[in-house]
Amino acid sequence: MFVCGRSWAGLIPRRGDRRARVDGRGAQAVGAGGEVAHKPTSGARTLARGFDVLQAVGARADGATVAEVCSDTGLDRAVVHRLLTTLAERGMVLRDGASRRFRLGVALVELGGQATRQLDVRRAAQASLRTLTDGTQESTCLTVRHGGDAVVVDCLDAG
Repeated sequence: MFVCGRSWAGLIPRRGDRRARVDGRGAQAVGAGGEVAHKPTSGARTLARGFDVLQAVGARADGATVAEVCSDTGLDRAVVHRLLTTLAERGMVLRDGASRRFRLGVALVELGGQATRQLDVRRAAQASLRTLTDGTQESTCLTVRHGGDAVVVDCLDAG
């Protein structure tokens, strides 16, 4: 694994290294340049891998095979298979038996809806969104920036 172009090898704490400590977030070490790296604990690493698998499946319009997820994430086939099986049991991914491709599941849509309902920005913008919709007689959408993308979190239809 590489962090900021450097391998973990130079950042992993060694016995007797006074700059290294272990806390609830996993191993933490200070590299020669003063940068701090966190190596996830086993549970956190599994969760991170699960998210990587979900992103790999979602990145392909037609879903992804186990081999494609392995290629996209760099994870071992057995790890990917185990994660996809668990995600499928939870409805986070669906497996098409004929094509053997995995697609994102409805449970993710439900989870996304829950996250959207919890966004404070929706409540804060509700009156302005209504005023804009009523004033223009056009549908309006509220978006929030997520990285380089705009994510629609609320829409009001005109009329």
